[in-house]
Amino acid sequence: MLSAPRQMVGAIGNTATNTDRNDWFKFRVTRPGTVVATLDGLAQDADLQLLNAAGRALVTSRRPDAWNEQVTRYLQPGL
Repeated sequence: MLSAPRQMVGAIGNTATNTDRNDWFKFRVTRPGTVVATLDGLAQDADLQLLNAAGRALVTSRRPDAWNEQVTRYLQPGL
């Protein structure tokens, strides 16, 4: 359960071989609220999606080049 902002620092993808095309982070919504996810400090182009439990995209950010990516969505528990 996240009740306050949480920052995760690290690398996405595998820049040496460019073979790792997806990185996943999972969280559970236990009460209604707005989720904001941001990718910043990018060296290359990346896209960001917020998926539901079934893997369906709820919102997507596909900015060009190495622009920061951000998605925002109001979520209910269980989605």
